[in-house]
Amino acid sequence: MPQPIPSFQYLFEIPPNLVAMWSARAIYTIKPEPFIDILHDRQFMYGENQSQEAKDLCAWLNKSGIKGLQAVCKKVSLGPDESRIVEFSGEGYIVRGNPNSSYGYLYIVAYRVPA
Repeated sequence: MPQPIPSFQYLFEIPPNLVAMWSARAIYTIKPEPFIDILHDRQFMYGENQSQEAKDLCAWLNKSGIKGLQAVCKKVSLGPDESRIVEFSGEGYIVRGNPNSSYGYLYIVAYRVPA
């Protein structure tokens, strides 16, 4: 992976040598229920954007990854003042989020689980 990983990498254990990894700083609200708002200018794909791995990761995130993470946030009652990692995985991918006690953001990473 030639690009540097996100500045908030210390929040997560990120495996080395990933082909593609997506990250975002999303708006996170909990009222009336947990909601993750992904902003177009606060997300980035690390690795080769046009690779099949990156396309498949984005397809999974759009299909079930973000919704799954949002459901986990609701299930565990993740507060915006907390600094704990929640995660959702499926179909060989994982997405993790952590508010990092920011009172309004959710820092997110997603990638294919290494074999």
